[in-house]
Amino acid sequence: MSYPQVLFRRAAGAKSVKAGRRFLESALPEARQRDAGGDAPGMTYGAYLEALREALEKDGAALVREAVRTRLGDAAENSLEEIAVTPVKHGAFYHPARVDVKTGAGVCRFAANVAIAEPGLSCLAHETGVLRALEAFRPGPYAPKARGAALAEAAREDGTRQPVAVLLTDWFSGFHEFHLSGKTGAEEGLGVRIWDKGHTGRFLDPREEAELYWSMAFVLGYYYDLGTSGQVLAWHNAAGDFVVRAARGRVEARLVTARHYGPLAGGGDDAEEALFLGLMATLANGTLRLRLDRLDGVGELALAEARAVWPAVLGFFAGLARAFSETASGEPLNPFLKHLKEQTEEDWGECLEALLEACPDGSPDLPALRAGAPGHCRELGRALSRLPNTDRALNPGFFMLTKRT
Repeated sequence: MSYPQVLFRRAAGAKSVKAGRRFLESALPEARQRDAGGDAPGMTYGAYLEALREALEKDGAALVREAVRTRLGDAAENSLEEIAVTPVKHGAFYHPARVDVKTGAGVCRFAANVAIAEPGLSCLAHETGVLRALEAFRPGPYAPKARGAALAEAAREDGTRQPVAVLLTDWFSGFHEFHLSGKTGAEEGLGVRIWDKGHTGRFLDPREEAELYWSMAFVLGYYYDLGTSGQVLAWHNAAGDFVVRAARGRVEARLVTARHYGPLAGGGDDAEEALFLGLMATLANGTLRLRLDRLDGVGELALAEARAVWPAVLGFFAGLARAFSETASGEPLNPFLKHLKEQTEEDWGECLEALLEACPDGSPDLPALRAGAPGHCRELGRALSRLPNTDRALNPGFFMLTKRT
């Protein structure tokens, strides 16, 4: 059995280079951890990476071996040659890193979500369970698989030891973070900038932008459980929870995590009404929040242009239809779609208002969501009215963007 060397690297633009002494002795960013209500890490990059090394090497590199085995087969787990670890960003709860594992059978790339303080430690344990449950419920390629988890300790700057939790998941190669950004010159307004070259990447063109919102909504629809109103919750574009790949004329989105799963809303006098109200709430809330982001990832909260609503509606139903075609179960979509088309702008407004009223007090998202809700309800009604009435089975192709533009 081989024992791999673990290398520390740092990001350098689109590449990574060996982490030097100055980088390793520099402080891990703390501000976003404080904003999330947790303790300041008081930790250097070197201490963070040493803790990650401990987790990866623990029990004969059991975490890495199992992850590699599930990707490349039994032989690969015993031919590990090298593990390269590169910190990639710093979020409110986690400090993610890219983990490149070189084996005799090929190279595997994973994402390591690393929690070094509360509330991140508690959130990561819950998130691990959600990802595993999601994979068991609907094993599609649109969200990462939880490949394994481990615990370690890191040295704080005051000499104390800090618990560290690591969750190893899939890395979506070729996918990048993206954010709303202001356009200047002839193309004024907001567009979507893909961070394929850091914060200076290109803007998606109008067709690509529509396909992005279609694809994100498709993922949400795919993982929606029509029978229970269960859905992926607590995602946010500002956190980079969706990533995009725009290559060779095709745009695809993936979720990089799933923090919570459950119903958003329900109720009603009977089961059928409860299913419909859950679907209506999900469509209204999901398509609105798909438009929400922070400008350039860290600026003011803003909503994408109204043109995003039409592809988002199509994508959501395409995802539902795909899930039905794979599971051969669930209620037919036609009655629900027909009922949604009958809702007025006022109906959608009341639905969104009830959802926003249920949001936690002081949520920074609320002002932007409330301001955009009336216009969003109008666009929802227009989008649904564009879909034809039909009694034939609704398959994913019925909701393809190219057929409905």
